[in-house]
Amino acid sequence: MDWTGCFERDTRRHPEEAVWSERLWPELRAARRRLMERAEGALVDVRGKVPLSVSLAVGSQLSEAAGFRLRAEQFTRGETFLWRSDVGASERMLRVVEREGAAEGQALLVVFQLAGDAGAERERFEAEHPGVHRAVLVLEPEEGTGDGAVRSAGDAVAFAVQAREFIRRARSRYRVRMTHLLLFAPSTCALFLGQRLNAVGPVVVHELALDGRYVPVLTVQTG
Repeated sequence: MDWTGCFERDTRRHPEEAVWSERLWPELRAARRRLMERAEGALVDVRGKVPLSVSLAVGSQLSEAAGFRLRAEQFTRGETFLWRSDVGASERMLRVVEREGAAEGQALLVVFQLAGDAGAERERFEAEHPGVHRAVLVLEPEEGTGDGAVRSAGDAVAFAVQAREFIRRARSRYRVRMTHLLLFAPSTCALFLGQRLNAVGPVVVHELALDGRYVPVLTVQTG
């Protein structure tokens, strides 16, 4: 699929929701249908230099629940590895920092930060959206964030599975209508997280703009 005309790398321009609904989501769903016709257990290679939100969107359509097994390139510490989504989860753990927000809030704010600390950007985001979030979850590795915080495919799988469970529990506890997701993670981690984000309602995915603000770029309907 060639989506280069829908994005501008220099300005980090993302397509509007209408483009997603009228073209990109239908193309992803069509690709999923074609791939589901392949032999059971076939491995799907996912390649391409795309924004984190697109990696998550692709993962959401090639879900683990639908039986997809993915392999993707991950550039880490000067080397390129092939990480698979069907490896066993490592024993690495996420740390969750949770706090309540506005009593009238209807959304859950989740910060999935592995590659670095997005604290300043998160504070700015919250200040720009007062009263929106019923609760805030910051998810990061127990050993801390940074380059090399995700060391293997097993780590990426472990963090994706744990993140899904944290989101599910918080969504149920606070009875929110949607989740706002701020991504600061390696691309393959976004892909594997998207693969497992089922049954958590609508998820609005945000990415960093050139001015350091998180902006909404797409909505994933997870059921």
